[in-house]
Amino acid sequence: MKQIIKELIEALEKSKRYHDYCEDSWYSCPLHPEGCSNDSLVKQCNCGADEWNNFIMPLIERAKEELK
Repeated sequence: MKQIIKELIEALEKSKRYHDYCEDSWYSCPLHPEGCSNDSLVKQCNCGADEWNNFIMPLIERAKEELK
């Protein structure tokens, strides 16, 4: 059982998302490290990375607790 939990943790950690980047920075997520050139956008994630990561991080933490 511990091995499957370890594998699930690894898979979840690999599924973390980074903020979208586009060569034309107008289309990049405002939270990407290189930013977004569309100044009309609020400085918040618009690519879904934060939403996804906020969903999987508690699962990763719960799985790690199960291994203790």
